[in-house]
Amino acid sequence: MIATQLHQTNLFVQLCVPGVSLLPEHLAHAAKDAYDENMNDISVSRLQRDVSHEVSALLTKSSSNKFSGHQLEVRSALGSIDMVVSCHGGHKIALEVDGPFHFANNNHQKRLGSAELRDRLLTKLGYKVCPLSCFVWQQWKSSSADKSGKLERIILEAAAKELQVQLAHGATLSRQCSTPWAIVPLHQPTDRPHDTKAQQWW
Repeated sequence: MIATQLHQTNLFVQLCVPGVSLLPEHLAHAAKDAYDENMNDISVSRLQRDVSHEVSALLTKSSSNKFSGHQLEVRSALGSIDMVVSCHGGHKIALEVDGPFHFANNNHQKRLGSAELRDRLLTKLGYKVCPLSCFVWQQWKSSSADKSGKLERIILEAAAKELQVQLAHGATLSRQCSTPWAIVPLHQPTDRPHDTKAQQWW
């Protein structure tokens, strides 16, 4: 685990400052080898399949013309991305389904630094990152909420943030959005779900 985190941190520095490495060459190679070995052991979780099923349902909606496809466990220079959702217009959204081990034990609203670093790395690699908390997903499942509608909203929110950044920097957009996006902030639940329930679906 430590070697994996070292590799991620070193990769982030190299992406920010090309040619600079935090580690000596032999340690950098050892950390990368450990990271690659860890990536080979990754499997698709029940939670990921559950979310993927809803994304598939979202894509097949006749009224939805915003998405063009999605893939599970996409390999990148960083390693494995839980899911990549392709939007019409060329945007690729890295949908990361964060399980309980991505959060502090005493605060399920507090993401660990490793998850934050992963998101920054994916952003550096050109993805628009959309993290989905397992606790938010569980709340959606246990209520009568429209899971597909909420999922669509947070994915489009991630894509729209990139457009806002481009506009804020005065960039000329190379493509026009065919569908206007009305973004409504999605607040995470404040109630902590019962741990035993979390174990049933994770």
